[in-house]
Amino acid sequence: WDFSIRDIMHLRMHWTGLWPLISNIADEYQDMITTAYTGYTQQTGSKGILEIGSMASGTEEQRTKILSEVQSRFKTFYDSTSGVVALNSGYKYTPISTSNRNTSEINDVVSLTDEFAERLGLALRVPVALLKGNAENTEHARTDLIMYGIRPIAQMIEQEYNAKRLGATDVKKGSRLYIDPLPIQLSNTETLANFCERMTSCGQYSIDELRELRGEPRLDTPEAQIHYITKNYGELGSVAEET
Repeated sequence: WDFSIRDIMHLRMHWTGLWPLISNIADEYQDMITTAYTGYTQQTGSKGILEIGSMASGTEEQRTKILSEVQSRFKTFYDSTSGVVALNSGYKYTPISTSNRNTSEINDVVSLTDEFAERLGLALRVPVALLKGNAENTEHARTDLIMYGIRPIAQMIEQEYNAKRLGATDVKKGSRLYIDPLPIQLSNTETLANFCERMTSCGQYSIDELRELRGEPRLDTPEAQIHYITKNYGELGSVAEET
């Protein structure tokens, strides 16, 4: 099907080519994290030398079967918290002492994971605290997410809809789509209370306008339509008359 530019909503952010870059970076970090984790497991694993006196005799298939059985025994032995391994006659096992456990490799895994989260959050305009699921002290992080992550997307949708679905004529008459991300920021009770008090006291919103902003039903009473301004919260008109 053929569509004209007027018929489609073309939503394209300026970071469209970001996914290949993120994918490549993710692969690089995965390799580094895998290397760090492998180093940690090798550092903390158990190792030893098993001498088998009669290993030289027999066919290749028999030797392979013996090694498979021995490895299975030792794997069960090493995986258990308390265990014993039975060795046949002619077997001599000598453990290899490993150095004390070193947490530098696991710290590298944590550091690399955090570093990748920071780079991903920076690319997507998402604060790292929210990306990592932190629940404490995220008030400023939520604000940054709205300002730099959500608001640009909302503005893009606004501009495209107003241009394609309404057009210049309707927009000049006052018809327009406006997406307000503010209600997302007002999910916190304390933030909501402070916002409502300040917006009411300066005459910005009436009670019903505040309720609409929160997605709550309007009261539709005369008192709920009045705008107030700070001076013992008198009506805006009465304050103007007094001054």
